[in-house]
Amino acid sequence: MSSLGMVAVLLAAQASRLAAYQCLNATNNQDTEYSVTLHVGSEGFAMHVTPDTGSYQLVLASKQCVSCEGHCMGCPEHRLFNESSSTTYHDWNETVISAYGQGQVICAAGSDFVRLGVAQSQERQAMQLIKKNDLQGFSQDSSYDGIMGLGVTDLVPVTNQVASPSVLKNLNISTFGICFSLVSGEGGRLDLGSGVPGLAYHDVPGVGVGYWMIGLRSFLIGDALVACHAWPYCNAIIDSGTTLIGLPKTILNHVVKHIGNINPDCSNVDQLPTISMLVNDGHILTLPPSAYIAQLNDLTVTQPVHVGPFVANLPEGTESACTHLFFESNINDPQTHAPVLLIGMPIFRRYAIRFSRGKGSSNQTVAPGHSIGFSPLAYDSPICSSCAATGEDGSAASFTRLDAVKGQAPSSLQPETLVSAPVSSAELGRAQSSAKARVSSYSARMLRLPRWLSTLRRDDSSGDYIL
Repeated sequence: MSSLGMVAVLLAAQASRLAAYQCLNATNNQDTEYSVTLHVGSEGFAMHVTPDTGSYQLVLASKQCVSCEGHCMGCPEHRLFNESSSTTYHDWNETVISAYGQGQVICAAGSDFVRLGVAQSQERQAMQLIKKNDLQGFSQDSSYDGIMGLGVTDLVPVTNQVASPSVLKNLNISTFGICFSLVSGEGGRLDLGSGVPGLAYHDVPGVGVGYWMIGLRSFLIGDALVACHAWPYCNAIIDSGTTLIGLPKTILNHVVKHIGNINPDCSNVDQLPTISMLVNDGHILTLPPSAYIAQLNDLTVTQPVHVGPFVANLPEGTESACTHLFFESNINDPQTHAPVLLIGMPIFRRYAIRFSRGKGSSNQTVAPGHSIGFSPLAYDSPICSSCAATGEDGSAASFTRLDAVKGQAPSSLQPETLVSAPVSSAELGRAQSSAKARVSSYSARMLRLPRWLSTLRRDDSSGDYIL
């Protein structure tokens, strides 16, 4: 081949790779939900779906749904898919009941072609169309029309008898990235084909099977060490569909104790400790107070909210209050019996996160060999607010390794030592002084517990919930 021909081939290959990448803006609804546009059926009906790394299935509101109408204040009405208007829809004549952190839905199983940006499904995508909706707040408070599960496996169960290719498999997406703006009210982004261009990611090997999980050894709250009481580590699901961070009761109690008192008006947020999570590969993930503290409004709950293995303790009263974003989650890994933590939206505001399926997994019983990449974001970086931003100036250097502080007593490990996104003292001061202004403001009605409750089973002998 001539040199000119070789150049043409290389340029064509490069163009093909570039065409495979795309970015979708994620719309923010009250800092508790983010949605992107998915086109469904022969007419390409546009629906707003939540990109959810903690679940598998594609669940959409149907025109035939009972109690799916309505919308949140300031949001357009829910867009309901009318399967009878799509010439490519296939009805499976199966009914599926799915339980989520906000309630349950009764769905009709079926399949149709879908498109996410320019990524077109290779075959009909299995989906569950909501016929009866009992999801708390869906009709009154939510802006999304469906849940797009972005779980790691290639095949996902749709009914008790049938498994089908996942959304990622069908769209031929092996890598994607998600991050949300730290600024309250701003949007987020879903990158398909890679993470945010220009950012440097550190890839953490996935652990366990069936979920986007990493291993965590322990927590540092300021200079207080809280160990994960499992060997060799606890499993942590990185879950974009959960508003909060779920911890086992024993760890939660220690974390809340060491956070200390939180003023109801958020006036002492800048004095609260940074929380550092020690990853099993020796690196450290950090959450500043502005990431794990929020102002909650509409507080009418006077007792803990119990949903399966999840317990959310909200401040009492009808006024707004400043609180941490942790809840009790009692789930165990079926193989290691280690506690399973749920790291929700707060970490997506501190890091741009890249999910890589590797070779994928043909089912939920085979280790997928996946990895999760983290790129720490500079304070006040606009990079995750929309696709318009680039990654050239938004990253905040590389991770701190645990090896670098190895051998020091926990009392000597200050937040400045452990922060994985090093900043100057002046920048850190600006960030701390503006922490209160950046604290998210949530409606208590809008808090989203994990969406994949239906995939859990309960051990009759121990009472534990198992993945």
